[in-house]
Amino acid sequence: MVGLGVLMILFGLWSQWLRWRGRLHEHRGFLRMALWMGPTGLIALLAGWFTTEIGRQPWVVYGLMRTADAATPHTAAQLSVTLALFVVSYLFVFGVGIAYTCSDWCATGRSPTRAMHSKPMPSRPPITSRPGRSPRSTTTCV
Repeated sequence: MVGLGVLMILFGLWSQWLRWRGRLHEHRGFLRMALWMGPTGLIALLAGWFTTEIGRQPWVVYGLMRTADAATPHTAAQLSVTLALFVVSYLFVFGVGIAYTCSDWCATGRSPTRAMHSKPMPSRPPITSRPGRSPRSTTTCV
């Protein structure tokens, strides 16, 4: 968990360095690493949770700790308030995200698929190298 957290921090610093140099979207190694870094947040979260929960079990199994001491001493009301706050927070975040995503659709009144197919894709010039650098790719960015 800690190792993945440090790796995510280093990856973020690397991305800022590449952005400062103007090569964020051109560096193949970075883009491949970004693909692999996608699930690391979830993996780190699950690793921390497993470590916490599995770490309690030997103490209870071998009689060094009572089950009542290993259980979280929260009341049902406290857990209900926490759960309600999580639900409200996530509903807010997803609501804002959906509103942002659909703002153009709601403003024009067109469905996303019809709007996507009715506009021609703009042609973009190919990516070329900057002066003093070797050409990386001549593909079109979409």
